[in-house]
Amino acid sequence: MAKTKIGICDPNQDYAERFAWFVWHKLGDGCEASAYTKPQRLKTALAAGLDVLIMTESFFRKSEQPEFAARLRSVPTVVVLTDTEEKTIPGVKCIYRYRSAGRILEEVMAGHRLQEKTAAVGRSEKTRTIAVFSPVKRCGRTSLALALCEALGQVGSVLFLSFEVLSAHQGPAPSPTTSDLLYGTLIREDAGALLKQEDRGEQIWKLGAVAHAEDLYQVRPEDAERLMEALERAKLRRFLVADLGDLILPPASLLLRFDRVCMPVLQDEISQKKLALWQESLSQDEAAVLAGKTRQIDLSFLAGPGGDPKRQAEAVSELAILANRLMLEET
Repeated sequence: MAKTKIGICDPNQDYAERFAWFVWHKLGDGCEASAYTKPQRLKTALAAGLDVLIMTESFFRKSEQPEFAARLRSVPTVVVLTDTEEKTIPGVKCIYRYRSAGRILEEVMAGHRLQEKTAAVGRSEKTRTIAVFSPVKRCGRTSLALALCEALGQVGSVLFLSFEVLSAHQGPAPSPTTSDLLYGTLIREDAGALLKQEDRGEQIWKLGAVAHAEDLYQVRPEDAERLMEALERAKLRRFLVADLGDLILPPASLLLRFDRVCMPVLQDEISQKKLALWQESLSQDEAAVLAGKTRQIDLSFLAGPGGDPKRQAEAVSELAILANRLMLEET
């Protein structure tokens, strides 16, 4: 198996060499980590081929010339370690430099794996279908579904199907990485009507929502399955993520249509009782099949941020990290 070739670039030789040693120590014999302190030496290495390039901002600035930029395009993963937070540089990924070397390396290599998976995802023809469902109310289901859409959008196009009225989400899409979002609910007419809509390049497709939220309880299971079948057959996007919303207890036949069921749970006594009741409602065969498809996800960390902006920011960050882990598993 070929080793991953990683270059660490900084004018400060001590920093570059120590970082290169750390990379080799953490990744082991599966990688070759080299330190570069001068652009000319890096050009020679680029000609031989590199898989990952980690450059400090000062090194990157010394290397800004057209010839060098053309060589950088041959490297699958290029990361610049910036001196200030939330800085962006066109064409490269930026990571704030002043954090632990372990966190920097983890983020860099996660991005590199995404680059590799993107090619594999592009070759696959089957739409990967994921349901986000829980018998527990207000457990972070929609938050998880949207975070998962954004994470999956890094490696393939995503269609988000909501089975509820999302009055709070009628504005722009949360992120450009989520290719298409479908906000609305099941329509009473032919499920294939969705497939007849013209795609004018808009980022959000809206279906006509039902007049009243309580109408959602009248949606027939066969209608939901018919819509899922039509979407899968059309292969509109690489991933389809469905938030089952107010279908409080969807039939097992609907859940079984999905490749994966992500089930947010909370650890309080009432939530655990609701989860147990739902599991008891399944037949033995249904429970056996769903056990292989379902992953329970504890979202207790989302509860109770209150009005504390710092705690809210931490919860959002934890959710994004979790969604990226799920994305790597799904792809």
